[in-house]
Amino acid sequence: MFRKDLIDMLLGNPMTVSQIAQLVDETAGGVADDLNHLLRSLKHTEYKAVVEPARCRACGFRFSEQKLTKPSKCPECKSTWVQEPKIGIEPKTQAGIYNVLASNAFSIDISGTGSLHTGEGAAGVDTSDSPQVTEGPPRIYQHMPWLIALAASILATGLVLLFRTRLNDPSH
Repeated sequence: MFRKDLIDMLLGNPMTVSQIAQLVDETAGGVADDLNHLLRSLKHTEYKAVVEPARCRACGFRFSEQKLTKPSKCPECKSTWVQEPKIGIEPKTQAGIYNVLASNAFSIDISGTGSLHTGEGAAGVDTSDSPQVTEGPPRIYQHMPWLIALAASILATGLVLLFRTRLNDPSH
């Protein structure tokens, strides 16, 4: 199995090690080794790992996120009723990926006013109360004289220090 295939498989779709092993027809141990390597190398990509750790269904004990395979029993209550950890991958952005379990669990109501312009009639005239989009230079240009003066003073200071050290150094 290629580790890059794991990224595509787990992107926005958290799965357990046994589910992945069934899909790719490999052993759970081999998949766990590949996942451990993938999780270490994800820091050099545009993705991040999301691990929902294993937990005991009897007492609620949460295992370490480093344990990717299902533990045999809970160290607290010794129960074998342990939920397997889920591993997922998502982009390193501010956006979140959510998994909706039931389609009737929520509803969305959208309301508002507005109209779509077809481009005929009053083309280019906006009658809404929203702020207008304007085109202009970046705001840093307002501070450009200060930035140029700062850069010139840094260069001048460096030049003075360079010549002072050369004048004080008898080997030159």
